[in-house]
Order: sequence, then structure tokens, then C-alpha cells
Amino acid sequence: MLLLVAVVIGALVTSGVGGSIAGHALDAVCQIAGQGCESGGGTTTSASELQSRLTDLSELVNGSGGAIADLAAQAQAALDRGDLDQARELIERLEFYRSLFESGPRGQTLAALVTPSAAEFADLIDQGTIQADDDKTNRRYFQVPPAPGQGILVMDLFIPGENAGPLKGDGRDFENPLRNPDLEETDSRVLVIIDRETGRGVIVQTQSCTVSVFGAGFCNEARPIGINGDLGLIENDSENDATGEGINLDVVNNYNVSADGDGIHLDYESRNSVSPIPAISGDVTFQPDGDGHLSITHDDRDNFPAYATYQYQPGEPDHVIEHNEAGSPIELITPPDLPDLPDLPDLPGPLPDLPDLPNLPQLPHPPNPPNLPDLPDLPDLPDLPGPLPDLPNLPNLPDLPG
Repeated sequence: MLLLVAVVIGALVTSGVGGSIAGHALDAVCQIAGQGCESGGGTTTSASELQSRLTDLSELVNGSGGAIADLAAQAQAALDRGDLDQARELIERLEFYRSLFESGPRGQTLAALVTPSAAEFADLIDQGTIQADDDKTNRRYFQVPPAPGQGILVMDLFIPGENAGPLKGDGRDFENPLRNPDLEETDSRVLVIIDRETGRGVIVQTQSCTVSVFGAGFCNEARPIGINGDLGLIENDSENDATGEGINLDVVNNYNVSADGDGIHLDYESRNSVSPIPAISGDVTFQPDGDGHLSITHDDRDNFPAYATYQYQPGEPDHVIEHNEAGSPIELITPPDLPDLPDLPDLPGPLPDLPDLPNLPQLPHPPNPPNLPDLPDLPDLPDLPGPLPDLPNLPNLPDLPG
């Protein structure tokens, strides 16, 4: 009897009819037999359990919409046709996103990246650099080819000290860049998030502020973000531009992000928004191993500021790719290249040969001077007569009165 019921249920599953009902019925058969039924992937998760987990995600799905709603719809479709492995994988991704969204302020940064629909995300890309309402941060969205299975890659650049020369620092140590509930976006200089599952990415920059001296200091909004050569300029906010010269539009911070085989390649040159120097620059490549774990295969970056890079994958512990301590900001200061001097124009034509000067006549030799006669000897002077007499003593002068 059990075999007959299982055959009927199997026919329903493979035909795509009533997959959800078939899944529940198959659970019941397995329970009657006192055994756990394994799917093709070798797991024991039942259709009813998966359906319950998907139902528990309703608040996330209804509150997010967009790509999250699409994932939920795909998971329900997999359940309906009895593809439990596919359903479980999609549900685990949804649960994974929910855990990160709820982790803290930076979880909301990830949510703003993942939850928009395809059309909404295309509009975010078209906006170029997007300035926050309080001018403390700006961001730029981009798209790279997806690499399912690699999860989420996050690079966090920050100044660990309270200051770096005249600039204010972030005053913190290494932290989990997405899961720490106390980390705000403004606790980093730059935050790069790439969802490898969808190929969506975002770069978040924080404004630069000077150290307060006698209670006086100022902040300037972050420079615009160029992505792969697209400058993405924004209108300068003159009210909050302390220099009054629109310095944040003088130089764009350039980031190039591209796929490198199965990995990702990032190179950048980024400046603070208070002065045009110094700049931080880097060139780094991340490649996956057989399990999708990313590691650094090429690295040519400045040793300032500090940076932490993490990888997040469903069902896996957070993977710390690197913690790089900050070196000295003095290392960033290099003298500017001097411009090449212009080439001098060639003189017209060859110079004419000058005529030979005539030979000057030789001057005659001067005559030898005549010999002068010898002078006569002078007579000897006579001796003075006798010894000189003694001079009389002078009288004493009277004392002056008073």
C-alpha cells in the first residue's frame, strides 16, 4: 500500500500537478513508514517544513518586494513542482538576507542594494552619485556579472585612530562590517558591498572633516564617484562646501569594478573631500576556490587606511578574507609630476657660413729703453753736536676747586 501511494505521489510530482499537496502527502507516507525521506540532494528537509519556513518569511517578502519577492515566488514554484532542493536553496538565501538586513544599520545598506526590482535598480544606476539628505555620505550603484554561490563580498576602509594628521578618523578597531549592530555607515571612509548572487554592488563614501582646533573645524561632502570611467557628477552643495570653491567637484573618486573570470577585480583612486591630497589607491583581485570561498590573488594597495574584507554565504560562517592594519598616512604623499617643458621650435634653415676675417698685421716690437746713468753717492750727514740737555721739571699745577 505504501509503495502504491508513493508511486501515485511520484507521478503527481513529476507531472508538476499539485506539487505542494504531493509534498505534504509524501511527508505523511514517510512518517507512516517511520523513515525520513531524502531528496535527490541527500537532505531530509521535508516539503512541509520548507513551506513553513517560507511562510515565516512573509513579513520580509511583503515588506521588501522587488528581488526578495521574486526569490520567494521562485521558492514557492519549486515547492509546487516538488523540487525540494531548489526550494531549500532559495529559502536559505531568503533567510540569509533576513539575518543580515536585521543585523544593524549596515544591514539596511545591504537591503537597499538587494530589495529593489530590476527596473528600480536600473534607475538607481542611472542616477549616478546619490547624495544623502544630510550630506554625510554619498553612494553609487553598479552592476557586474553575477556569480551564484559566492555570497556577498564587503570591503571596509577606515581610519582606526581619532585623527590622521589634520583629518578626523573613525576611532575604532576591526569589526564585522555588516553584522556589528553599532557600526554606522559614517564609521568608515569607504564601504564596498558586492552581492555576487545578483551582481549588484554599491560604493558608500563618508564626508571628510578636519580636527577641531579651539572649537573650530569643518566638514565637506564626499567627492562624486566615477564607476568604470563614468564620472557620475552631482551638483555641488554650496551651503555645505566650507572651501567655497566646489573642491568636491575638482577631482572625482574613480572606482573600476569588473569580473575577472569567476572572481572580481577592483581598482580605485580615492581622495578625501577637504584637500586634493593625499589619495588612497589600490588594485586587488579576489578569486574563489572550489567551495566558492574568495581569497586575494593579486594585491597592490596603499597601506593606509586600515581595511577589512569579509565574505558572507548562506549556511556558512562569515569568512574573514583579511584584516590589514593601517600604516602611516605620510606614505601616501608623493611629489606631483612636473609637466614636461614644451619643445623649442627649430630655427629656420641652416645658419649661413660667416666669412673669414682678414689676418691682422703684426705689431712692431717696441724699442729697448736706453740705459740710465748711475746716480752719484749722497754725502754722509754730520753728527749732532753733544748730548741733548735735560729738560727742566714742570711746576705742579694747582688743584682744581670743588
